[in-house]
Amino acid sequence: MSSYTDSMIIFIRELKDKGNTWDEIAVKFNKKFGEEERKTANALRKIYSRYSDIDFTDETVINSIQSNETSKKKSSILAKENRALVNYVSGRKNLLEEIREMLSSRSFTQYKVPIYKPDKSKRNMTMETLLSDLHDGKRTPTFNNRILKERLQKYTSVIIGEINRYEKIYNVERIVAPILGDLIENSYMHGIESLAGCEYQNPEQIRHVTQLLFQDFLIPLSLTGRQIVVPCLTGNHSKYSFKDTYIDPGKNNLSWIIYNMLEMLCKASKLTNIEFIIPEGIYCVYEIYGDPILYEHKVDSYQQKNVEAHIHDRSKQVKKMIKFARFGHFHESLSYGRGRIIFNASFSGLDSYSEIKGYSSEPSQTINYYIETDTRCDSYYHSFIVNLNKYEKV
Repeated sequence: MSSYTDSMIIFIRELKDKGNTWDEIAVKFNKKFGEEERKTANALRKIYSRYSDIDFTDETVINSIQSNETSKKKSSILAKENRALVNYVSGRKNLLEEIREMLSSRSFTQYKVPIYKPDKSKRNMTMETLLSDLHDGKRTPTFNNRILKERLQKYTSVIIGEINRYEKIYNVERIVAPILGDLIENSYMHGIESLAGCEYQNPEQIRHVTQLLFQDFLIPLSLTGRQIVVPCLTGNHSKYSFKDTYIDPGKNNLSWIIYNMLEMLCKASKLTNIEFIIPEGIYCVYEIYGDPILYEHKVDSYQQKNVEAHIHDRSKQVKKMIKFARFGHFHESLSYGRGRIIFNASFSGLDSYSEIKGYSSEPSQTINYYIETDTRCDSYYHSFIVNLNKYEKV
């Protein structure tokens, strides 16, 4: 059996839609079709991923796909690139699917999220906790994974302290917690230079930062009982190469795996008040009290006129006037126009990148505050830069 017929593929999809595991699907498939060649669970999973979005009622589509698959086997540079792309996309789908199956078969701590009860006599407040440029895996004279964990725990502690402080005056009803990219350092990004500057390589960076964000950031925020909204943006350090990615850059990126794992972990742990926004592109726009806010990892330049031009272009794309913009990337805290444009700093602080570029880089993150109002031109209240530096060598 060298190829799959449409009836075989439909059979696989029907079994999967009914909730069968891949081992169960393999047994049933081989019992029905396996006279000539038996198929493994992994082989069937790959076929499912490849054809999962296709309407198999159209025979023309089936013939076209099978023809394309045959052409990929020709020994040409284009065919090799196509095969590599198919395997890459299929592998990413398979990985997330395997993680989902693993999570569904395991027991997790089931958290009981407290119910937040606002005071009707108070005005409503939303806190925006910018989180960017963690660079998990980076090692410098003043930064490693232990320092990263300590700084993230401190930032989370400050956030919870601010919630309790402002709750005396306002209803702190919601936390918008945008993660603005560069979660890992990426040991492959600049070849041997990146490898030399990393404490450990990409697989461990992905595992460690996922665990760190889940345990030391998302769980504590969820247990405040507030609504938590997490826009998840990709950064340049999550790419597979130094070149920019233009085809679904948010999806074809290592951060896609991290964000989806975090969402699955939160669901498995019953953290029901957390909502994830994971765009397939490189930006998203979210409204706080009617004010549209752009979230994106970086712009080409942090000069104000260039950033304003960028915001104007994004406004045309989304067909609404963007009021505020939040970025990371430059490892330096910077603000224009009463909080209209804010660049968040990093957890690593002064490193080789910041030093060479001449940035004044202190390890810090930014909390912004918004108040529901009908008497002001916008809801932005003020910002608080949380300094995370302890001035110690590692």
